[in-house]
Amino acid sequence: MAGRIVARAEPLYLVALGGLALLWVLRAILRRETWPVTPFNAALLVFCLAIPLAVWASPVPELTVPKLTGVILGLAAFRAVAYSVRSNRSLAVALAGLGAAGLVIWALGVVGMRLPPLQPHAFAAGAPRHRAGDAP
Repeated sequence: MAGRIVARAEPLYLVALGGLALLWVLRAILRRETWPVTPFNAALLVFCLAIPLAVWASPVPELTVPKLTGVILGLAAFRAVAYSVRSNRSLAVALAGLGAAGLVIWALGVVGMRLPPLQPHAFAAGAPRHRAGDAP
């Protein structure tokens, strides 16, 4: 099953995930800390242990790989924030930065989407009214 998933994955996904894994391993070797200590570690461990099961049980692996990439990048963002936040002020700065990044991504999505031209609604365009004596 794993060979089928990797064979269908975009090469960019594999390069990005490999680079992220390399950064995590290098940090763990250099700093001797594999994961930041947070109150959420137990829940994140259970979540991460369930990921392979979800990939194995997926009926459409080609849709699972991009979602799995998003989950791993979300964990990377959590890890980066947990390592960088040491005070309430740095937490506020990190949250503002993540919020700004979210707004930029939202704005790019709005600008880049292609919508069909708006069609006036039948009632707004003056739909014919039922006249007395006409059959409904």
